[in-house]
Amino acid sequence: MPELTGSSARAVYEGGRRLVLATELVEALPGISAVLDADGIIVAVNAAWTKCCLNTGGRMTEVAVGACYLDHVRLFDGDIDDDHERAGGVRQVLAGTRAAFQQVYACDGPDGLRSYQCEVRPLRGEAGVEGAVVTNIDVTDVMARVAERDVRLNRAAKVAESIGAYWWEWRLDEDCIELSSALARRLGLPGTETSGLMFPRSYVHPDDRVAAAQAFKRVRAGEVTVVDVELRLITRDGPRWVHARGQALHDARGRVERVVGITRDISDRYALSDELARERADSRKLALVAERTDNGVVMTDAKGRVEWVNAGFERLSGYTLADLAGRCPGDLLQGPVTEPDALAALASAIADQRAIRVELVSYQKSGDPYWQEIDLQPVLDDDGVVAQFISIHRDITDRKREAGLHAARAVALRQKLDGQDHRMALAEVVVALEIGFIDAKVAVLVPDASGDNLRCLAAPSLPGGVQVLLDSVPSGDTGGFLGRAAQGTRVCGGKLADDPLWASMISADRVDGLVECWAEPMVGLDGTQQGVLALFFTRPPSVAVAKTIFVEQAAYTVANLIEREAREEALRRSERHFRTLAEVLPLFVSYVDRNFNFRYTNAAHDACLGVKRGSLIGKPLRNIFSEESWVTAHAHLARVLQGERVRCESLRTYCNGIQRYVHATYVPDIDAEGVVVGVHGIIEDITEFRRREDELRAAKEQAQASSAAKSTFLANMSHELRTPLNAIIGYSEMIRSQVLGPLGNSRYNSYVEDIHTSGQHLLDLIENVLDLSKLDAGGVELAREPVALVDVVAQALTMLGMAEDPRVTVDLPTGAAVYGDRRAIRQVLVNLISNAAKYAGTGAIKVVARSDGDDCLISITDRGPGISAADVPRVTEPFYRVGQQNWIASEEGDGAGIGLALAKRLVEEMDGRMVIDSVLGAGTTVTLRMRCAA
Repeated sequence: MPELTGSSARAVYEGGRRLVLATELVEALPGISAVLDADGIIVAVNAAWTKCCLNTGGRMTEVAVGACYLDHVRLFDGDIDDDHERAGGVRQVLAGTRAAFQQVYACDGPDGLRSYQCEVRPLRGEAGVEGAVVTNIDVTDVMARVAERDVRLNRAAKVAESIGAYWWEWRLDEDCIELSSALARRLGLPGTETSGLMFPRSYVHPDDRVAAAQAFKRVRAGEVTVVDVELRLITRDGPRWVHARGQALHDARGRVERVVGITRDISDRYALSDELARERADSRKLALVAERTDNGVVMTDAKGRVEWVNAGFERLSGYTLADLAGRCPGDLLQGPVTEPDALAALASAIADQRAIRVELVSYQKSGDPYWQEIDLQPVLDDDGVVAQFISIHRDITDRKREAGLHAARAVALRQKLDGQDHRMALAEVVVALEIGFIDAKVAVLVPDASGDNLRCLAAPSLPGGVQVLLDSVPSGDTGGFLGRAAQGTRVCGGKLADDPLWASMISADRVDGLVECWAEPMVGLDGTQQGVLALFFTRPPSVAVAKTIFVEQAAYTVANLIEREAREEALRRSERHFRTLAEVLPLFVSYVDRNFNFRYTNAAHDACLGVKRGSLIGKPLRNIFSEESWVTAHAHLARVLQGERVRCESLRTYCNGIQRYVHATYVPDIDAEGVVVGVHGIIEDITEFRRREDELRAAKEQAQASSAAKSTFLANMSHELRTPLNAIIGYSEMIRSQVLGPLGNSRYNSYVEDIHTSGQHLLDLIENVLDLSKLDAGGVELAREPVALVDVVAQALTMLGMAEDPRVTVDLPTGAAVYGDRRAIRQVLVNLISNAAKYAGTGAIKVVARSDGDDCLISITDRGPGISAADVPRVTEPFYRVGQQNWIASEEGDGAGIGLALAKRLVEEMDGRMVIDSVLGAGTTVTLRMRCAA
């Protein structure tokens, strides 16, 4: 049924399809239409029906509302058989035994013979078929085009016969093939004298019947529109190989009516192997004309007006033969960027009636541009005059895109080899890529130094105002689609009018007709985004898969160029830094190749040898050494060539007679394939260092000897001093205790007490000095065992007579213990608590412990006068005593300055640390950090 126009007309066939609704809406029906009730009585007609009846000159005026349509099925004089078929179809539709009825018939009208397509559709109600709609559409022009097509096919058949091919026709209704008489005679089939041979399928070779039947079956089923088979025919002379290729033709109702094709005898090709390639090429040429190729094929007359195009051209351009017939292809295919020179060359070739091959930009019917290659060839008639042109149209867009990418990579390579300016190279890359984009203007944007904005590196085709705008685009949403692309989001088809960034440019009409942008993030080889590739269009672009892939490839190519330039700039900067550093270093820096020839030396290296700056480049390393020194150096360098890094010290004699102790480091230079291509050498002159080292070694030996003498002296002195001291302390203790009786004079008691105290003090001083001396000599071995803090703190307080001292506060966690030597820890605590007691006066003294991770912190705090910041680092030095102005001590506070030094050394020997925090006038805290044992 032809398509109805308007919502009212469609309503006739929607809902319940009621008869009354059809009657009311009959004017909405197309063509010459009437509405029938269930008995075939006309209940409504449209204006076209009435006009048609009046145009018959009064012969059909009775075919009006109220008449029985079955008695007046013809509108004009026509074939009586068609009328009977139509009447029968209407009865079947009204009876409900047929879903619909269609017929194409011819009849005489006022202006001659016309062709109509009649279609009858039922109107169904709740009780069944209530009536029908009869529509007659004038298809005279359609049938004329079909006839015109047949004429062209007959012409093609004659052309085929002129080149040794023969036509044939398969009529589906009769299920038989009719061959031209020329083909029948050529093959020697029976009935060669008849011009229309009915060819039964039994003449096909048995081995080929299945393949032939399947090929024709697919055409009959509508799966394909082309038959292309090679088979053997049974002839009087035996089997003959033929190549048959045909095109399906459809009737006005769209059904396959017949297949018309051409056939070539290819028996010789099968018989002669040396002619196989040529015959196949000829067959493929015919197949190309018959639309098998994907390329476009256009046949024009001698003036270039289109006569025929194949399906490949329709797919390529979107234009059908109906669009192009009688017109020059360029009338529709040209566009804004089609090259004038290419068009002129093509027009000149047609005018001169000669062959030409040209590449140009064409536009599809949808408006999308594409690159095509046109191969135009003239076709001569028997008199040698150009009768037609045949042109092959190939879509070379992908090839142009590949060429653009190749050109872009070539520019990048040339820049690397020739040192071309980076911006100029990028501009050339953009120009090369724009060939593949065809109608896009391309810009390359990269982050500025801050990373907050994009700047334009290249946009050679864009107006200056647009380039200025692109030179400062904020990253992120504030920068619109370009800013979002800078953060890795592809924006395809961004409308400039919707982007606030472009509002001022558009209002000032400074965008040169640009309407949309494709912003593609440029991600390089290492996965880092290098910027944005921006494509600007004057019309909305299509987003095809091939174009998307090309955009990604172009962005990747440009990103790699930018990334490589950044790497090379970093390499150049690194080389400058290296050379600058190497030139100012007081070291001898050099580089030699695998053959040990100099490729670089720094200023210090040349100055040491007394040669002119750079004069050693290219010369052998061997020349700067004496014979003996070269043997040693060569052995080291041979190891480096095996990939080993070598460090060594040696005495070298140079060619100028200078001798130097040097510390040499040789590093292999290994390329990407793992081959050592050279050696980096860093030579340090350690002659002065060796001299000082010898002096230090002699001083150390002297100091060790002095230390040994001191230890021997202290050991001897301790023995010599302890013997009389023990006697003094012992006898003074007996006298003080009045073991042998009273002294007689009370003043002797105070003298004896002073003697005993002084002796004990001197003995303690000797013991501390000896302990410190043993620690210096490494002669003290301390235990590593868990020591409970509660026990050693109590013992220390008891030894000091301070167990009940009200000034002392002890705060120790339950079970707190540290690793160390019990006696050493007790001695440390005694020294620290006694110091605190000496200088705290009546102030408080706190002994506190707490955990800090795996360590235990033990703090002894007093509220004494404190120590100045200048004296804190020195109070742990042996025999150092703070002056009276900084550390106010009582008369009992006098000492030798050994207690803190000994405490610190003992803590460090137990892998701990001692820290003193003091504020002058506020007190002192000594903190021991030791490893927890619980």
